[in-house]
Amino acid sequence: MNILLSAGPTVEPLDAVRFLSNRSSGRMGVAIATQAKETGHGVRVVHGPLSVPYTPDQDWHSVETAVEMLECLKKHMSWCDVLIMSAAVCDFRPVQSVEGKQNKESMGSIQLVQNPDIAKSLAEEFSRKHIVVFSLENSLSPERPLKKMRAKSADWVIYNQLQSMGADISRFGILNKEGETILALSEYSKSELAENLIRKLEASV
Repeated sequence: MNILLSAGPTVEPLDAVRFLSNRSSGRMGVAIATQAKETGHGVRVVHGPLSVPYTPDQDWHSVETAVEMLECLKKHMSWCDVLIMSAAVCDFRPVQSVEGKQNKESMGSIQLVQNPDIAKSLAEEFSRKHIVVFSLENSLSPERPLKKMRAKSADWVIYNQLQSMGADISRFGILNKEGETILALSEYSKSELAENLIRKLEASV
């Protein structure tokens, strides 16, 4: 099985110094990549800035922005059987990024534009691929993750709680687009979640 994986945050520059981003460490993506390689699968990773240890090689592709991530993933979609979107993609980016450093006196309100929905864009263009998305939620009710997965035309959604950002252990569950349980909601380390995910994909794809 060939697995294409996104990981970490994206970074959206305001100027040469400042940027919009989020608290994602990339720990989940690194855990999935490690587990997939250890079980003999092909793995390619497209990632933003990671704040956890990892061992890059020619199959690890570093990007910064959401647009860069989309374009890089698109180049590898024909190769993969499965796309796993574990990256925490910024929903918005500044309308304009200024060259150099802005003086604070000249900075007022920031105009934002919505970033492309990477998973949805790729699902529409590559409809035969098995696509797994993540849904980080304030609560662990399945209704919102199911709605998000179906809106993106994805096949599975992994939903988890807000406290999982940067943590090693959290509560995770996996649902398919019919609303059926692939992995029961429970507490897992991220390496345990990765192991369960790869095993479920092996049995399904």
